[in-house]
Amino acid sequence: MYGRHLTADEADALTSPRKVALPSIRRWLSQHDVEDVSFSPATNRLKVRGSVRALEAAFRTEIHAYDSVERSDNARWVHQRILRASQPLTIPSNILDDVSYISLNSHPIGRSLTAQRHGEQNSDMSNIGKKSKRSTSSNGVIDTVRAGAGATPAFLREWYRIPKQTNANETNAQGIPEFYDEAWTDKDLSMFFNTFMDGEAMPTLVTHHVASRDDTKGRATGEASLDLQYITAIAPRTTTYVWSQPGSNPFSESDEPFVEWAEEVLTMKKPPFVVSLSYSDDEDHIFAASEAYARSFDPLLMKLGARGVSVFMASGDDGVAGQSPDLHKTDAHDKAAWCKEHGPQWPTSSPYLTSVGATMLSKSTGPSGFFDTLDEVVCSSQLGSPITSGGGFSNRYDRPKYQEAAVQSFLATKNLPPSDFFNASGRAYPDVTAFGNNYQVMLNGATGLVSGTSASSPVFAAMITLVNDLRLNAGKPPLGFLNPTLYLLQQRYPLAFNDITIGTNAAGMGSGKPVCDFAFHAESGWDAASGLGSPNFPVLSQLLLNVEDALKDGGVPMPSVVAQTDNTSDGPSRASMNSLLTVSIASLVASLVLVCGAIVYVKRHTRSIKSKYCELEGDKADTPKYPSHEKKDPAIFTIDHDDGDDEEVDVELTEVKLDR
Repeated sequence: MYGRHLTADEADALTSPRKVALPSIRRWLSQHDVEDVSFSPATNRLKVRGSVRALEAAFRTEIHAYDSVERSDNARWVHQRILRASQPLTIPSNILDDVSYISLNSHPIGRSLTAQRHGEQNSDMSNIGKKSKRSTSSNGVIDTVRAGAGATPAFLREWYRIPKQTNANETNAQGIPEFYDEAWTDKDLSMFFNTFMDGEAMPTLVTHHVASRDDTKGRATGEASLDLQYITAIAPRTTTYVWSQPGSNPFSESDEPFVEWAEEVLTMKKPPFVVSLSYSDDEDHIFAASEAYARSFDPLLMKLGARGVSVFMASGDDGVAGQSPDLHKTDAHDKAAWCKEHGPQWPTSSPYLTSVGATMLSKSTGPSGFFDTLDEVVCSSQLGSPITSGGGFSNRYDRPKYQEAAVQSFLATKNLPPSDFFNASGRAYPDVTAFGNNYQVMLNGATGLVSGTSASSPVFAAMITLVNDLRLNAGKPPLGFLNPTLYLLQQRYPLAFNDITIGTNAAGMGSGKPVCDFAFHAESGWDAASGLGSPNFPVLSQLLLNVEDALKDGGVPMPSVVAQTDNTSDGPSRASMNSLLTVSIASLVASLVLVCGAIVYVKRHTRSIKSKYCELEGDKADTPKYPSHEKKDPAIFTIDHDDGDDEEVDVELTEVKLDR
C-alpha cells in the first residue's frame, strides 16, 4: 500500500551492523582506556572521545595540532584549532570489514560566507520571442515582477495558483538546514511577514542549534533568510524546523556536513515530512575528498524517504560547468578550460532526493505590440539573472529506472553536447523546477533581491507541504520519496507540470563568465535544464492527494481545474489514469524494496588478512590526516609544534556507517 512508511526503529533495524561489530570495537578501545563511546543506530556513527595519547596508541599513529591561518579573503574567518593524524591509521583486522571510514577530530572548521547577495537585476527579457502558454497582460502582480521589482509571495501564489494555507494539519511539519555561518533573525522574519504576508501571523519555528552560534547573533545572511522566509511564506501555518549546523564535511573544510545533519533528522521520532536543502558542491571534488563519506549520505536519504520524508535539493547556480574548486581558480576568459566538460553537482545528483532547478520570466511581444505574454524559461545569467540553473548528468550514480523513459526521450533529441562532454548513462537532474530569480528578501532590516535554485527549492518543497496538509486532513499518510510518482505523472498526465521549452544552462553564475558552446537545452518533456517542468499546482496537488485511488476500478477523478497551458486536450481517459496510478504505486513499492536492499548490502573484503592489525586502504584510507599544502592555494592550517602531544587534549573519533 502506498505511503506505508517505516518507524524510526523499523528503519534502523534495516541498517544495523553485525551483532559482533560493536562489542568488538568497544573491547579494542577499552584496551587503550577509551571508554567514552556512543553509537547512533540512525546513521551507524560511532563517536569516541579520548586523550591524544590513548588514541595514538589505539590507532598506532601520531597526532599533531594545527592552527588556522588568517585569510585575507574572509573578514569573518574564525580561528580554529584541529588535530590530525600525521601517519596512516591502523585498526584490528577483525573489525576491518565492519568499518566504512574513520574521521579523526571532525570539529567545526572556519568557513567563509557562501550565499550570494545580489544587487537588483532586470528580469525583463524582451529579446526572447516564442508564443507564450498563458497570457498575463492584465495581472498587476506579475507585471510588477516583469518590470524588475522582484518576486514576492503574492507573485508566487498568483503564478502557480497556490491557495493560501487555511487548514494546516497540526501533525504536519517542514524543515531547512543552514550550514556554515549562515544565520537569520526574528526581526527580519517579522518585517518580511508584515511587508509581504497580508496580515498572516508569524510562523511557528522549532530551532536546533547543533553547535554554538554566538558568532551569528544579530546578523542575518542571504541564504538562511531566503530559505526561511519563503518556505514559511508558502506554508506559513505549518511548524518549521530550522537546523543551524556550523562545521564542515570532515574530509573537506570547504563543504557541508550533510551526513551529520541527516543524523540530527533521523534521530527524531517524528521528523518533518518535507525538508529543503539549498547547498551544493562539485561532485568530483566531494568524491575525491572521500567517496565513502559521500556514499554514506545515500542510505540516510533512503531512510528519510522510507520514513515519509520528502527531501528537496537545489540543483546548483553555476550552469553546465558547475563549481569545481579548480575551475574557479581559472581565468574567466579561458573559455576552453571553463567549458571543457560538464561539472555535475552533489548531493543534488543523488537519485534518492528531488533535485529542483530554477526558472525566470521572459517577455514576449506580439506583432506591433498587439499583445504581451510571459514565458517561464531556464534561469540564466546570459539573460540577466545573477545565476544559471544547474543541471546535467552524474559521473558517480547510474540512472535510476524511475527516470529512464523520460531521459531516453531527451537523449534522442538533436541539440545535445558531444558524447565525451557528459556521462549519458548517469543519474540526470534536475527532477523539477520552479521560479528562482530576484526574490525580495528582508536582510538586516532592508529589502534586497536574491536569486538561485536555493529560492526555488524551498518554494517547491512548501508546495508539497500543502499537499501533505490535504492528505493528512483526509486521513492519508504523507508523500515521502516522490521521484517515481513525479516521473510517472509527467509521462501519463503531462498537464501536472508546466513544460519549460525555452532556455539553456550554458552560462555560469554572474557576469563575466564564459558562455559554453555545449550545454543542455530546454526541450519538450524532461530535459537536463528544467527537469519535468514547474508545478501546475492545482492539477499536481489533486493527483498527489488521490494517488491511492488507483487501486480502485474507476481510478481517480480528473482534477476539476484548468491547466496552465494552451493544450486543449481533455487529458487521458479514466482507464489510462487508472493504469497510471496503479503503475505509480507498484513503482513506489519496488523502490522501497530496492532502498531496503541497498541499505543492508554488505561489501566484503576477499583478501586474506594475516596480521592482527591492518592499515586502512582504499576509501577507508581517506581519513583526514593533516591539512593539504598546495602551491596555488596557501594552507588553511599550519602545524603548531608546541602542544601537539598534549595527552590531556580530547580528540573526537567518528567511525561512520559500520557495515552490517
